[in-house]
Amino acid sequence: MLSFILGDTRAEEQRMREEQRRLFYVAITRARQILFLSSVSELPRDLAHRIGAQVRGGSPSHAHNISSRFLAELGRSRPTVIRGCDLFPNCFVDNIQG
Repeated sequence: MLSFILGDTRAEEQRMREEQRRLFYVAITRARQILFLSSVSELPRDLAHRIGAQVRGGSPSHAHNISSRFLAELGRSRPTVIRGCDLFPNCFVDNIQG
């Protein structure tokens, strides 16, 4: 019985992952000229837990966010990472203490 439940759960997770992949692909292929993808590099651990964000490392209060797994699937076509402060010279984010 347990293997049936686990198998069903894994199958549902696979279906959800495939639907997320499909939606990601649809979203990036709708861009007409420029596509900006943004993400948060660090966020409070309690917030990450509440929203179900995948995180790793960091400090006891903050964790580093993990980018979408689908970005790596783009291979050589994946976007180049540009930090917000590199894009916007007057950025103040580096001065904020968490």
